[in-house]
Amino acid sequence: MTRGQLRIYLGAAPGVGKTYAMLNEGWRRFNRGTDVVVGALHTHSRPHTIAQLRDLEVVGSKKVVNGVLSEVVMDLDALLLRRARVILVDELEQYNPPGHPHQRRWQDVERLLQEGMTVITTLDITHLESLKDVVESITDVAQIATVPDAFVRTADQIELVDMTPEALLRRFAHGNIYPSGKVDPVASSYFKPEVLAGLRELSLYWLADRVDEYLKARLSPEDVPRHWETRERIVVAMTGAPSTEELIRRGARMASRTKGELIGVHVHRVDGLRVDYEDCPATFHKELLSALGGTYHEITGEDIGKALVAFGQSHRATRIVIGASRRSRLFELLHGSIISTVVHGAGPIDVHVISNQRDQLDKVDGSPSNSIKKLGKSLSSKLSTHNWPMLRTTRRMGWLAALIGLVLLWAWMSRAGSTASVQTGLIAYGLVVAMVAAVSGFVTAMVAAVAASALAEWRPMLPFLTRVPSAPAETGSSHASVLVFMVSAGVVAWLVTLFAKKSASYARSRLEAESLARMSAALVGEPDPIPLLLDQLRTTFSLEGASLLSPSDSGFNVLATAGSKPPLNPSQASDTILLPTGSIVALSGEDLDASDQQLLQAFCAQLGVAADRRRLQAVADKASSLAEADKVRTALLAAVSHDLRTPLASIKASTTSLLQEEVDWSIEERRIFLETIDAETDRLNRLVSNLLDMSRLQTGSCNVQLREVDLEDVVYQAIQSIGTTSVNIQLQLPPDLPPLLLDPALAERAIANAVSNACGWAPPASVVRLGAELLVDRVVLRVSDSGPGIPAHQRDDVFKPFQRFGDTPGRNGVGLGLAVTKGFIEAMGGSVHIEETPGGGCTVAMHLPSVAPHSEEATAVTALYEQNNHQQLTTALSNSSLSNSSNSDTNSS
Repeated sequence: MTRGQLRIYLGAAPGVGKTYAMLNEGWRRFNRGTDVVVGALHTHSRPHTIAQLRDLEVVGSKKVVNGVLSEVVMDLDALLLRRARVILVDELEQYNPPGHPHQRRWQDVERLLQEGMTVITTLDITHLESLKDVVESITDVAQIATVPDAFVRTADQIELVDMTPEALLRRFAHGNIYPSGKVDPVASSYFKPEVLAGLRELSLYWLADRVDEYLKARLSPEDVPRHWETRERIVVAMTGAPSTEELIRRGARMASRTKGELIGVHVHRVDGLRVDYEDCPATFHKELLSALGGTYHEITGEDIGKALVAFGQSHRATRIVIGASRRSRLFELLHGSIISTVVHGAGPIDVHVISNQRDQLDKVDGSPSNSIKKLGKSLSSKLSTHNWPMLRTTRRMGWLAALIGLVLLWAWMSRAGSTASVQTGLIAYGLVVAMVAAVSGFVTAMVAAVAASALAEWRPMLPFLTRVPSAPAETGSSHASVLVFMVSAGVVAWLVTLFAKKSASYARSRLEAESLARMSAALVGEPDPIPLLLDQLRTTFSLEGASLLSPSDSGFNVLATAGSKPPLNPSQASDTILLPTGSIVALSGEDLDASDQQLLQAFCAQLGVAADRRRLQAVADKASSLAEADKVRTALLAAVSHDLRTPLASIKASTTSLLQEEVDWSIEERRIFLETIDAETDRLNRLVSNLLDMSRLQTGSCNVQLREVDLEDVVYQAIQSIGTTSVNIQLQLPPDLPPLLLDPALAERAIANAVSNACGWAPPASVVRLGAELLVDRVVLRVSDSGPGIPAHQRDDVFKPFQRFGDTPGRNGVGLGLAVTKGFIEAMGGSVHIEETPGGGCTVAMHLPSVAPHSEEATAVTALYEQNNHQQLTTALSNSSLSNSSNSDTNSS
């Protein structure tokens, strides 16, 4: 029997329109005369989804809630008996109820496909088995119901139903995904901009990988007439050289910026010859490539360049990263250049040739501070090679070069004997003098010239040193030649020395300019540049350590240090510089020359500016704290003048009325007065408690005593502390929540403030809902109202003290409730944020740490089976979480 076709509508999150698209496709085929039935359907009471069902035949039992179709339960036996040509099956990931032939719905679909029937189904990206850990990291929800990737890949068509996070959030807020008050706790955790964006990106890339697999499986290289750049693929040419590490990292950065694929390849010659570098083995490169998300390949070829290009073309690479050649130009001229072969044969593939120098590789990568540090190291390396202290060493090298050069030339002249004239010897000695002048300077060169002129007329006639006899006519010519040689050698030595000094001065100026540029960049790019400036100072002058000290009554305070042996006081330093601010720069290491002082003073000036900036920043921070405290004090006075006087005035008026003996108050009137006193006293108590709580939080004197508590007990105590309200409070707490690690008193105050805030903004006679859900390592308690809500740009401001949005004279409170809630929850290791209630309103989500981690999938499923509660099992598994708050008992107070 021919296997049926499978079509999957894939979505990033609930509500994007997968079920709607499935029903629409079924209706389109039904209109063309195809036999189409609905085998499983979950409408979630969405009117548009129910309307899309239209006249399609339903095979299976219907569930109706409040007169609205809720779902169609799948009946595999009935579908096999009906044998329709096309079957619509919603939510492929669902578990089947106990007693069903298969445990999972996708297994039912597999049976239908084997019977030759076409199945159209829906699936969220969150339910793919291979993406389970990634989805959990994005949503903080541990998925239970997943579908194997192997089964999904057998689909003949996978169509992505896409919707932007903004549009999906609008649908959620308007109640088009879940009706107001019936939001699934786990599903609601998806509806955050960052979560929806992450899931959408995940679905797009997963589907792009499937398209890529399709191209690889069904298209040969001959079928692709041109270079397709559907996705960035970076091929890194790997060898055993140490610079391969930098190539891999550079390729990984390219791949991460473009969300592309990283591929490493090593080309073996056909004869198998390979250079091995013990200091950086290829095994390390493979591990690094794998750690950065790349794949490794090995190929063979007679021509490395052609093999590399062929590999890139076969893998549809968009870029090839290759290291610069270390071979000489002569070698490349004789044997050919690999880089040239790759560049000429790559065609549309971009070729990146990377220098082997690490400082150049990282010139444009990394943060400003890292770049400055790397350039500082490069500058230190240059100074150690070309700087002015090196002249002392080069003078010694000049004397040694003069001695060795003259001795070797003298030996050569001895072998030449009388065949070499004086003029020939003087020319040869002149070369030695010029070399000495370039290395050591004028004085050493002149000494070498005098010695050379003497040796030119004396030949080593072994066994004794004797002057070579010459004709009388040659004697005068010889003396003239020696004289001319002396003058010429002096001029050459002077010119060479002058050029060397100019070159050294230019190099010094250039390095000083680079150093000053690094200092300026540090001042601009770093919040506190003092440690970086000290490190540059140490590396520039090759010091062992550097410190910035501040005098104090007890000695010296160390403000910053750099190096392995930083001086902790001036007595430990080899050199000290006093800054205008009174601080001291202490250095340890070799003494610096007088020529170093100009650059050193520039460093110290910049350190003085940085130290002054640090001092001014401290003053500014202190002033900001004082301003904030003054702002709080002003708000507190305003609160005392209005919100504290109002209940006191009511209490005073009621008590005064009761104490009037000339008025005969009735029992009902007395009861009203007493209720007013009681209510205003409670109001005053809450205001004073919030003021005291905020004072404890701002002074850091909040004593947190964590212990295991039951969330239900804390919530009930918090609601009882609020008293009578004008709204109904509805609890939706799952019975199987783990114990929480909280301070009971602080948790009660935090929850009470959140509930009181919701009751204050909710319309009269409306419902304030408290729901909880279990995530991986915490429980999220949500307090939802149906009030006016809070705009997204103001949600962070509601947690600031004395914030009363939409303030009216009749509204109670001083604007401290949510500020206290946030402070107490964070003090216990949790977090608080504002969400939008579907259908309108505000939801305060409190993330509370739990004692036990999230239980395993098998344990959760088994527990639900043991409860034999099919409705609870279906709800929990359909939402891929252990939370079943939407089906738990509802209590109202």
